[in-house]
Amino acid sequence: MRDLVAAVEKRSADIIARLVKAGSSAEQIRDAVARCIEASDAEILDVLLKCGANPNVRLPGLDWTLLHLAIEHHDVASAAVLLKHGANVGLTDASGCTPLHHAVDVEADGAQQSGLPPKPVLTRLLLEAGADPHAIDAGGKTPIDIAREYGYADGLAEMGARLR
Repeated sequence: MRDLVAAVEKRSADIIARLVKAGSSAEQIRDAVARCIEASDAEILDVLLKCGANPNVRLPGLDWTLLHLAIEHHDVASAAVLLKHGANVGLTDASGCTPLHHAVDVEADGAQQSGLPPKPVLTRLLLEAGADPHAIDAGGKTPIDIAREYGYADGLAEMGARLR
C-alpha cells in the first residue's frame, strides 16, 4: 500500500497506473483515492479512476462515499471528476444523507462559520448530475429542509424552493 500512496503523493501517474494494474488491493486503491481527495488533487484522482478505481467505494467510519468526502473538503474539482467517472449522487451515508444533503449542510455551515455568504457551487454540481432535493435522510429531512433551517436562500433557489 505504501508504494501506491507514495506514488500518489509524488503525483507519478505512470507509477500509479503500473501499481494499480499490477494488482493493488481494493483497500489500497480506496486509501490512495481518499488521499487524492484530501489533498484536493483532482488530476491524480482522475488517473486512479481511469485505472479502474471505484468512484462509489465507501469509506470506513461514517460510511461516506468518495463524493461525500470531496464535499466535506469543499473540493469541487474532485467532485466533478468523481461524477464524470460515474459516482452515484443517490448513495447515502450512515445517517441516510445523500451527497446533496451533505453539500447543503457544508456550504451553509461553512458560510455561517466564516461570516461570508454561502455559494451553492457543490449544490449546483450535484443537482446538474441528477441529485434529488426531495430525498429524505434518516432524520426525515430533505436537502431543502436543511437549507431552510440555515436560511440558505441561494441553495433553496438552486433546488427550486423558497424560504417560505
